[in-house]
Amino acid sequence: MTPYPCYSTETELRDDLVYWREQIIQPSTDGAPRDEGLLRRGMIDEFVRGKPTSIYDVLRGFPQHLIRSTAEDQLDVWLPVLLDHLTRKGGSK
Repeated sequence: MTPYPCYSTETELRDDLVYWREQIIQPSTDGAPRDEGLLRRGMIDEFVRGKPTSIYDVLRGFPQHLIRSTAEDQLDVWLPVLLDHLTRKGGSK
């Protein structure tokens, strides 16, 4: 079983992550720096590469410099929501 069953290609996954960044997370962050965003380019690359299914997977599997430079509120609030979306509801915007 694939970790993100609703995505048939990496391009679909990447497109959905960009959608989440632009349409869901970014509008809710009150101007937080984009280079600290949960779904900036390097983080999207890691989601596509590693397809994490838990917070533990992200915190242990992603390069630590990416984790340390991500806004704490985005990790705390948005990471669990995003992982739920990807593993259960993936592909549905």
